[in-house]
Amino acid sequence: MISIDGLECAGHPGEDGVGLAVLLPATVDALPDTPKIASGGMADGRNKIVALPLGADALNMGTRFCATVEATSRQNVTQHIVGARELDTVLVGRM
Repeated sequence: MISIDGLECAGHPGEDGVGLAVLLPATVDALPDTPKIASGGMADGRNKIVALPLGADALNMGTRFCATVEATSRQNVTQHIVGARELDTVLVGRM
């Protein structure tokens, strides 16, 4: 099993700045018999509908679950995640 992390992956964005929609099919071609987990930018069921035909066998939804009621995240962190827009991510330390 392998996790494919596109640049959309919040905690550890892809080092080369390549999106999941490019990396996932390339991985399918390179490793056809290896199960693949799509990571990065997975926010709801619509992403599953896109990722499965690209070759994902499963999805990784890390940040999304930090905003659930069951998570032990502090309320201000949860509100920040829920209130964020598409362009609110700031990458630091990139060369």
